[in-house]
Amino acid sequence: MKFASGIWQIHPFAEGDTRSTAVFIVKYLQTFGLAIQNDVFADHSWYFRNVLVRANYNNLPKGIHATAHYLELFFENLLMGTRHELKNRNLHVDNTDSRIQSAGIALGIFAAQTGGAAGIGKCLWKYRHR
Repeated sequence: MKFASGIWQIHPFAEGDTRSTAVFIVKYLQTFGLAIQNDVFADHSWYFRNVLVRANYNNLPKGIHATAHYLELFFENLLMGTRHELKNRNLHVDNTDSRIQSAGIALGIFAAQTGGAAGIGKCLWKYRHR
């Protein structure tokens, strides 16, 4: 999932990054012999764009954390024929999905133990600069 969201995140074009990412992913999966079609991307283009945002967006002071959960649902529909409901309303950062909140709770505990958001920032800085 990080592979797909990472391609989108670099924003190589002024317009059409999501469409380009979708075409690239389809072509990439086809090189492995998978009979992937563009229909899931076409039918859920706005959702696909928004799950790419959710897979990359963090706002730690507001308790918002990047999650690939919704991107995984999208790819499960694409690759395994599942029929997860792909609705943009489920992507809202105030969604009460317990799987997403558990990551927030864990980070909240970590923040309390390390001095809040400043502590998290210091840890992230150390991680990036080691």
